[in-house]
Amino acid sequence: MKNHGILEDIGAEVGYTATAALVDWFGGGNLYVPLAYEAGHPVEQVIGESAFRRLISAWAGETLWLPLGYQREQDRRDRMIAILLAQGMGSKKVAQIAGMSESHVQHTRLRLERMGLLPLILRRAGLPAPSVEDRKQT
Repeated sequence: MKNHGILEDIGAEVGYTATAALVDWFGGGNLYVPLAYEAGHPVEQVIGESAFRRLISAWAGETLWLPLGYQREQDRRDRMIAILLAQGMGSKKVAQIAGMSESHVQHTRLRLERMGLLPLILRRAGLPAPSVEDRKQT
């Protein structure tokens, strides 16, 4: 099965929730998978016994590089930016909330518009897409 990216392979063995927890807790570094099950192991504490046993079954004795997983956080932040802007909040206030520069907020908005994601995000949030006049004001 190990023929995709490491997170896809881990996810296929232990599931999405356990994989996300591994990235959240151990991402950005190597994770050594023990040769045998050890009750109370830190990885077991994070993903649970069943997922830990499946991880060992697939990668016992191996060291796995887990990426940081920042993309999920970035995607959530971008969605939040789109929703706040659609609610009429100016890019300066959105920048303060998101912890970034105003120009970064504006760049994010343009990128989402170019990708065609802005209307989809807003529709899913139950909000109308901003008008051309609204876009000029922020």
